[in-house]
Amino acid sequence: MEKSGKRVHLNLKVLPDIKSAIERIAGRERRSESNVAEILLEWALNQLDRAGSTLTLIQSEAPVQMPRISRETQEILFTALRTILERAPASVVEDTIRRITDTAAKYDDDRWRHAEKKSR
Repeated sequence: MEKSGKRVHLNLKVLPDIKSAIERIAGRERRSESNVAEILLEWALNQLDRAGSTLTLIQSEAPVQMPRISRETQEILFTALRTILERAPASVVEDTIRRITDTAAKYDDDRWRHAEKKSR
């Protein structure tokens, strides 16, 4: 999606709670409401492109946020894993799954026993 160029007007109707959230974010980040809405819309369109359809996007689960790890670190990890799953050969994907489940099993044996058996 091209980020530069002439902007065009778009008029949307949204729920009052969405409008309030955009106003709150704009105030907190010292941005205009229009700028916040544009950023969110661009991000949403990128997510839709990845998902392939609105139905798939709505049904997909968001990554779980873990307060122990920064959001930036989580994004790096999820992005790296997504890239491997989307682009790497099957053998690399299988090896990655095996390594991750083996590591997870060291910290929580019960949760990962079933996943380990499935991946092998």
